[in-house]
Amino acid sequence: MVERVESHMAPFRDAVLMYLSSLHAADVTGPDRAIAVRDHLLEVANQTMGRRTVRHVYFTEYLVQ
Repeated sequence: MVERVESHMAPFRDAVLMYLSSLHAADVTGPDRAIAVRDHLLEVANQTMGRRTVRHVYFTEYLVQ
């Protein structure tokens, strides 16, 4: 599983950065919106991996600038 995730890391990072860069501060401020971002990132991860490989997304830091 680790090899599968590592082999898809570049397209996953690209998809995440494209998604996050399209958001405004108002889109990510507040707990409900943070959950929506997390849920969307889970979808992006699984679309990139080609199947339901990722089950959870956890934020270790959450900075809005």
